[in-house]
Amino acid sequence: MECLVRHNFPILAICGGNASCSTCHPFLDEVSYKTAGEIDENEADVLDSLNESEREPTSRLTCQIPWESDLEGAAVTLGTF
Repeated sequence: MECLVRHNFPILAICGGNASCSTCHPFLDEVSYKTAGEIDENEADVLDSLNESEREPTSRLTCQIPWESDLEGAAVTLGTF
């Protein structure tokens, strides 16, 4: 999330990275989704609160994905808010 905000990507990130609002919700490509690591219970709860039509199998909250070099080149699709 911080990387996206710093580079002026159009995400709101209203909660500032506290995993409580889902305004940084993207869809990752499958490889990046696997590379990003496990979803913890708090993130899962926030994603579960989305309308079913908004959540995809590779949905994450960008504020919960620590940036690592393995994610270089990740394809991130942002929805509309």
